[in-house]
Amino acid sequence: MKLLLVTVRKRPGSDEESKRETILEGQEIQIGRAVSMEICLPDIGVDFKHATLTQRDGKLIMTSTGVGGLEVGGKDRDEVDLGSETAKIGRFSFRGEAGRDGADAVLVMTEDAVVAPKKKKKSKRVLEDVLPSRRLLSWVFALAIIGVFFAWPMSEVLTREAPNDDAVVVEGMARTDVPDPSPMEVAWSSGQISESHAMIQDDCGACHQRPFEMT
Repeated sequence: MKLLLVTVRKRPGSDEESKRETILEGQEIQIGRAVSMEICLPDIGVDFKHATLTQRDGKLIMTSTGVGGLEVGGKDRDEVDLGSETAKIGRFSFRGEAGRDGADAVLVMTEDAVVAPKKKKKSKRVLEDVLPSRRLLSWVFALAIIGVFFAWPMSEVLTREAPNDDAVVVEGMARTDVPDPSPMEVAWSSGQISESHAMIQDDCGACHQRPFEMT
């Protein structure tokens, strides 16, 4: 059998079509997804060896050899006379015509355009819908840090009663007139004093002569 294959491809988003004609010869023409098939259909919905084409009594017959079968009018069929009906395999449609240009039969294969799925718009996250802008959040956190780690400790220091200079200091005993540091003052503490300076650990004035100056 000498078969004239007319491949019609539709362009996505347009009514334009492209056609290509190919001559195939053989008693049986194989159709499938495998590259070894005479008519290769690059579609995941097509079996590797899906169908065969033969000519019987002048009719172009397509026979299913795979699991997918042949779709005709929305129904599955095992065998189709392409001279009177159109068979569909995946996104490819097949119909037969009378032979011309020396071919015994003409097979018109139409490939539907592959439309890329539309990208879904990313929905805003819940936090972005509820929370204020990033700039406002930055200012809020900055003011909170200044208030907690600077303003609060400084207010504790400035409003604290000064120690009694006339108090009697007994060596080895803690002074009762010096208040304990507030919790936020501890954040500014440099830690325990070294052993070599242990004798002046309760006398801040020994090192800190003036405020905001290096000791």
